[in-house]
Amino acid sequence: MALYSKKEFAALCGMNTRQLSVYINRNKVICRDDETIDDADPVNSGFVEIRKSKGKSVRVVAKKQAKKTVEKSVDSAGPSPGSELLELEKRRKTSDLELKEQEKALKQLQILKAQGKVVPTDLVRNLFSVHFKETHLGFKQMIDVLISEIGQKYRLNANQIAELRAKSVELLNKIIEKNVENSKRSVETLVVEFSAK
Repeated sequence: MALYSKKEFAALCGMNTRQLSVYINRNKVICRDDETIDDADPVNSGFVEIRKSKGKSVRVVAKKQAKKTVEKSVDSAGPSPGSELLELEKRRKTSDLELKEQEKALKQLQILKAQGKVVPTDLVRNLFSVHFKETHLGFKQMIDVLISEIGQKYRLNANQIAELRAKSVELLNKIIEKNVENSKRSVETLVVEFSAK
């Protein structure tokens, strides 16, 4: 691991510091907080390799020789018109490769879903949501009807019936909260078991 100043790294790559600053702004070269550049960083080492492959004169610069090398490289370095095209072509190929990898992963996921090896959470979530809402609404309506019948049978007044309804809603909400917690634990267990397969 070697740390270079911007001037030294520019000389190493066969360019001037102005060009290096452009590459740093484009995040093609990573500069540390202390304004040094680490050649062990994968981005920086890849950048040096790309510069070497382009046929630029790449020199390993010692710390003592930095001033002389920088002065020479400033005079001789200049962007060639073909280097921009090569870089654009390389970026296009990289993005095409990433797109193909994403498509492959998506197709593999669809195959696993079809084989039943992956839980289709989007479908299951909607199904459970609709089922739970319908069950909750039906149960609440059934309790209201039951409280009304009990009120008529035992001749309860409106305040007593309202108290029973409030108590039933309170109990129902507590049960729902408890069941939601249990369901979350069950889903976590299911995911762990399913991912272990």
